[in-house]
Amino acid sequence: MDGFLDWYWLGVLLGLGVAIASWTHNVGTLARPGPFLLPLLTALCLAATGLYSLVRTFSAKACNKEKPDGLFERSPFKVVAIVLAIGVYTAVLSWIGYLVSTFLLLVFLFKAAGFQRWSHIVLASFLVTAFSYLLFGYALKLRFPPGIFSLV
Repeated sequence: MDGFLDWYWLGVLLGLGVAIASWTHNVGTLARPGPFLLPLLTALCLAATGLYSLVRTFSAKACNKEKPDGLFERSPFKVVAIVLAIGVYTAVLSWIGYLVSTFLLLVFLFKAAGFQRWSHIVLASFLVTAFSYLLFGYALKLRFPPGIFSLV
């Protein structure tokens, strides 16, 4: 089997495993989310992305085409780097705060996704961070860790 297909299967299996583990805990509802709702949704997205990439790869091989671009195409090490970045984000979130740590994580993720221009990376990271802070912080009245910069 192709080396990249192993990584696609890993994404599917890891996503399904985390989704099942999250489901057994307090998921809550969309109106009253529990602490395991976000890991459940994230794991389902990972499994769906891996499955989508597998289907595209198999359909391209059936038509004798080159392998299509997928999420994990460039390097399996990128997947490990992204998982590590999310782990570091989780570890420093309460210390640095939501705004700074989320902005830095998004800069890394956009660069890893293949954005070339730093101006686009910084602008997209800023807009996503600001929108999520306004939506969840002000509209839904959720509290974020202020960290080293207390804006509240």
